[in-house]
Amino acid sequence: MLANLPPAEEVPLNAEGVQEVMLVVSRSGYTPIHFSLQAGVPARLVFRQLGYVPGGNELYVRWGERQETYLILNSPTDTKVLDFVPQEPGEFRFSCPHDWYEGVMTVVG
Repeated sequence: MLANLPPAEEVPLNAEGVQEVMLVVSRSGYTPIHFSLQAGVPARLVFRQLGYVPGGNELYVRWGERQETYLILNSPTDTKVLDFVPQEPGEFRFSCPHDWYEGVMTVVG
């Protein structure tokens, strides 16, 4: 995993009972770079970029052994939403395809 990773930011439930995290990529990396979700609770990841970020418009995210996807932003103002339910506790790395930007999602049981 990533060296010098800060403690995970806990993602609160929104009014719909969904763990919602806004993941923003900038030229300095992802914010938050490390966040945690509860297993078995619906989650929503909202992905956007802060201005034009070379290579940052694509996000590869995993939330289980065989659960993964790519989110691709079509412009600097585009936003993509991934709704999922994390089931497997563990640490799952997310990154751009070139590994220039990376972070960790921790799923706790």
